[in-house]
Amino acid sequence: MAEQKKKWYLSKTMWANIVTLIIGVGLLVDQQLGTSIMTSSGVAAIISIASALGLYGRAVAKTTIN
Repeated sequence: MAEQKKKWYLSKTMWANIVTLIIGVGLLVDQQLGTSIMTSSGVAAIISIASALGLYGRAVAKTTIN
């Protein structure tokens, strides 16, 4: 049987990684500008949710990314 493939943008794991990357870049920019727009508790909550989504996506994945 042929292996099923999907586009990268349909992957829950990829979206969780993208969200985590955006937050990381946002924190670096926030730090470089000397602002405190991103609170530590808010960032921690978003990273926790993105990480959980990534783990869930990897656990239920039945297809590979094309």
